[in-house]
Amino acid sequence: MSTVKHNYQWDSTENAMAFINFTVVKNKKSFDAEKVFLNTPCFVTEKYDGTNLAKDDLGVIYSRRFALGDDEQEFIKTSLKEVREADVSKLKSILIEAAGLDPNNIVKCIVYGEFICNAWYDYEKRGLIGKWKVFAAKLEVKEDGPAVLAKFRELGFAVPHRSGNPSHVKLYGNEKFFELAKQADLDVPDVRGTDVSFAKMVEMNKDDMKTGRIEGLVITLNTEDSGYKFIKWKGSQEFQPHAHTNFQKANDLIQTSRTHEIYGSINTNSRDHTRL
Repeated sequence: MSTVKHNYQWDSTENAMAFINFTVVKNKKSFDAEKVFLNTPCFVTEKYDGTNLAKDDLGVIYSRRFALGDDEQEFIKTSLKEVREADVSKLKSILIEAAGLDPNNIVKCIVYGEFICNAWYDYEKRGLIGKWKVFAAKLEVKEDGPAVLAKFRELGFAVPHRSGNPSHVKLYGNEKFFELAKQADLDVPDVRGTDVSFAKMVEMNKDDMKTGRIEGLVITLNTEDSGYKFIKWKGSQEFQPHAHTNFQKANDLIQTSRTHEIYGSINTNSRDHTRL
């Protein structure tokens, strides 16, 4: 295995419970529960229990810390065939054309995906072992990173307001990104909600989350302060004590807000209301 480190790691994905705690508790003076949980559209996909692998337009594959050697055909005892065959350069060309970018300004295109290497849940039955589920991309540009970011935002891509590295342009998974990824013949996660509210997303997926049928959810949503956020919500099978404690504080505030009344009124046919 290669020991060559790289600087293209995917940032850690924010936990949904931490997001809820920050949104509700830390901003309680300006908190608008109805707006956040009922009126903010979410794009929701299945979260898989695998490992993060990235690939660039030159064909280099990256684990979280190291670049894999060209001769490596397996990772964590799982065939890399699907990842090796994925054509990232095709997606790069599609993104450049879609946004009307100068190709000479693009240094690198990196695509991030979840590599399914664990036989958990029903992954074997669904034929997911060895699949590479692409969820985001990053363009490294020579200059004008903020302008490129703004251009993608105008075109309907899910991007943050700003990047920690101005030469890196992040594109989170949403309908627009998935559409172009599919045009490049890249596999994407199963969609479990499009343009649905946070509350509706909970209602739609609560049974699978509570019974452990899936590992969790990944949610893309727009926020006023940071632009689009990319957050994960793990199922009940993995206890997260710190996140759970913070979530309880937020949940207490939500239960006393008008949002709970509204959500309860549209969900009266359910005998088991999921508490946000």
